[in-house]
Amino acid sequence: MQPLFEFLDTSCGHISSQQSPAEKTAAYRCDVTYGGGAEFGFDYLRDQLTLRQTPRTRLGEDFLGILRGQHLSLQTTMQRELAVAIVDEVDNVLIDDAGSPLLLSGQPDGLATDAEAHLAAKRLADELVNGHDFRVDTASGSVNLTESGTTRVWEATDSVPLKCLLRPWNIYVEQAVRARMLFRRDVQYVIRDEEVVIVDQSTGRLFEDRSWSDGLHQAIEARENVPITGEKQGLAKITRQRFFRLYPVLCGMTGTATGSEREFAEFYRLSVSRIPLRKPSQRQTLPGRVFLTEEAKWSAIVSDIKLRHEAGQPILAGTRSIARSELLAERLSDLSIPFELLNARQDADEAAVIARAGQPGAVTISTNIAGRGTDIRLAPESLDVGGLCVLATEHHDSGRVDRQLVGRSGRQGEPGCAGFYLSADDDLLTRHGDWLSNVISKSPSRKDEVVVDMSSSVRKVQLQAERIQFLQRRALFVDDRRRDVVMSRINGEAS
Repeated sequence: MQPLFEFLDTSCGHISSQQSPAEKTAAYRCDVTYGGGAEFGFDYLRDQLTLRQTPRTRLGEDFLGILRGQHLSLQTTMQRELAVAIVDEVDNVLIDDAGSPLLLSGQPDGLATDAEAHLAAKRLADELVNGHDFRVDTASGSVNLTESGTTRVWEATDSVPLKCLLRPWNIYVEQAVRARMLFRRDVQYVIRDEEVVIVDQSTGRLFEDRSWSDGLHQAIEARENVPITGEKQGLAKITRQRFFRLYPVLCGMTGTATGSEREFAEFYRLSVSRIPLRKPSQRQTLPGRVFLTEEAKWSAIVSDIKLRHEAGQPILAGTRSIARSELLAERLSDLSIPFELLNARQDADEAAVIARAGQPGAVTISTNIAGRGTDIRLAPESLDVGGLCVLATEHHDSGRVDRQLVGRSGRQGEPGCAGFYLSADDDLLTRHGDWLSNVISKSPSRKDEVVVDMSSSVRKVQLQAERIQFLQRRALFVDDRRRDVVMSRINGEAS
């Protein structure tokens, strides 16, 4: 867009995490500044720290300096005053990412001083029994020790180096249990160069230079037998809800805002306006296929891909995790079906992979990297055989994420089709819909495929998962507002 802005005599710049403060300051001086939503928030926190550390001048001193002819440098922050925010993929930035606050942290000094405590907690967590010593709420991601578990935790203190503890011993054990029960390699994180790197669950990309807080990151490092790094010290924090509300003008665009009107209104005072399609959609929705087991589901997916590939139709197979994308890639390799793999570990050639995804017979396996905002251009021969076929190998917790993946096909009035696969073992059901897993297991089937339509039941489970996530974001938002009220009272009393 920069040439267009320059033609209109409007300056344009961009920010990134790799830039120096001087480069960012120059970008913020432009009329229009592009950047990631989180990066704007982190720069705001950095500016707040700068203002705290800047000595305050006496009232009228700056004005006297001007009268004396002194040159005053009034600009001490990178950002200018917040004015207008236009957010692309606004539901991802303001809703999906809003489940965790923006936390500006200082770099840790080397390895963790409490590494022995994390290793001891891991050993104890491996001995505890689920349902007897602890209970896991997979929906909220919480772990609670039972009376038996609590007793075992405190009996183990004799073997714990108490002097190195940074928090109560039971918290170490609870985080070790969470790392064991709720976090999986190549799903929530990957190991790269002996480091735990977080995977963004909504986009499938890696979160560089970010870590989980309260010792969870170190608990996962202990479980993966990689060096246990020191915890980052929190310097400043703000929720995304509070940060974006600081803009006098806030707006955005997305293809999946409907269904989230309540949250946009409550947290951001935004209304949702629906814009009709420029061209009528020709996308065909394939009947959902439901299976008793995950093995039967993958066999059906591979068979469907093989048939469509032989017919010359381009295929995008969407997966929820890196592990499952590589599982599907392995199965296609066994059948000598050529494919392109796109996930957080193979994202260097992302643009080239997407450019080839619309060619006749192309098979592309991707995590959520290709599920939001990606425009797959189709070759004329691909249009003749029905356009792009999107095969969603598993439902996501949010129906909006499902719709983003489906939206890769049938764009701009082009032909296309999309269909979903489901098994009783899928993560959505094991975490939020045990009842539906039981229904599937008891339903009439033919070769492990259930013949009953489960689409409405799947949507009920997704609505339940979405409500849990909404309540978590609301709790975060309310806590932040309460903190503001308390701090304003403290500051008022101090003044």
